[in-house]
Amino acid sequence: MKILWFITNLNYKQDDPYVGCGWISSLLDKIILQENVEIALAFFSENVKTLTIHKDERYFQYVIPSYLTKLDKVLRNATFTDYLFSEREAILLSIIEQYNPNIIHVFGTECPFGLLAKKTNIPIVIHIQGILSPYVRKWFPSGYNNLLMLRHTPLIKAIKLSGYWADYIRQKKLAKREEEIFRIAHFFSGRTDWDRRIIALMSQSSKYYHCEEMLRPTFYKNQWSYNKKDDAIRLISIINPDIYKGIETILETAKLLKRYSNHPISWIIAGVTSDSPLVKIFMRRTKILARSVNVEFLGPIQEAYLVKKMLDSDIFIHASHIDNSPNSLCEAMILGMPIISTNVGGIQSLLTDKKEGILVQDGEAFGFAGAILELINSPTKRTSYGQAARQRAIERHDPIKIVNKQLFIYQDILNNHDTKNSSTDYLPQ
Repeated sequence: MKILWFITNLNYKQDDPYVGCGWISSLLDKIILQENVEIALAFFSENVKTLTIHKDERYFQYVIPSYLTKLDKVLRNATFTDYLFSEREAILLSIIEQYNPNIIHVFGTECPFGLLAKKTNIPIVIHIQGILSPYVRKWFPSGYNNLLMLRHTPLIKAIKLSGYWADYIRQKKLAKREEEIFRIAHFFSGRTDWDRRIIALMSQSSKYYHCEEMLRPTFYKNQWSYNKKDDAIRLISIINPDIYKGIETILETAKLLKRYSNHPISWIIAGVTSDSPLVKIFMRRTKILARSVNVEFLGPIQEAYLVKKMLDSDIFIHASHIDNSPNSLCEAMILGMPIISTNVGGIQSLLTDKKEGILVQDGEAFGFAGAILELINSPTKRTSYGQAARQRAIERHDPIKIVNKQLFIYQDILNNHDTKNSSTDYLPQ
């Protein structure tokens, strides 16, 4: 079976071709070990000027230029679009023709690759990551809007049509393209009730497969435990610098904890820097300085250091206003951490309230603060929730089950699409 993956958000350098990207690279490392499977990766990169092809003993890599010309990058901003599919269509189709796969696997509906479904007869399965159409409706916290973001954008960025306000307009346009992908695609895979129901709504003639995601290997090897050596309470969150990730909720919750709690509480945020324009906007609007409420922004950190910080923390907090199945939450679960999260998107499919953690209302700082104190004051509950979360995550993210299910999906699609393309039957264990 020859499989072609179209992927977004890969790290690529001329002298170091493929550098992993979390759960996708974890899945790749297992898939390539299977018999009768050959695989190739195709992805965009700003570090190449023309289509670049690498081949090693494991897989092909087709590295596609993000921008064909300097003008192309200018037009991207001026038109508030992402990658212009029409300009890259010939490149993408040439990759398909050259590699000649049995099946194509597209990761994400936010990228243009799903549009290939109307350009090739080779079956395409699209793995749902986030879904832009509902995301853009939950993009801003209560009291925030795009005009506010524009007012907080430096003049030079506004002139260049960049910044958070421009990103929102761009995301709305990409959501329109996503709707077209839903109309033309025939096969999807996902992992939550939320994404399954949205596919059933927006792509009613397609077939949906449930398939979990692999986690990074380090998280399988470590386990959180309650082992207090002092009175300090350490909270941790892992977020991207996106508007909908709940930074303002974190600041407001931290302020409430400082006001009403007698516990020495600190809160670290991995993934966002303290000088991020978004952090500055939220601090200005909430009138809360992060350091005044013991919140520290660490920025992006290496995987080993991140695991150490999580194991040293007492509670994992996920404050996002919308999410499908955030990997950070799943990684906290498999470590066995006590977790408090907003009950949004697909999170209810990941974690059961009052059994594997606590789910709270979106954007409700008082609820978050109360839930945090509830776990602080009950070490037994922290341990119980963490153990239950770990057990569920171990079963859900079992690498063998995921690989077998993924191969089964490929084979089932081939069997239904064109039986002559199938070679070996793969069954889920």
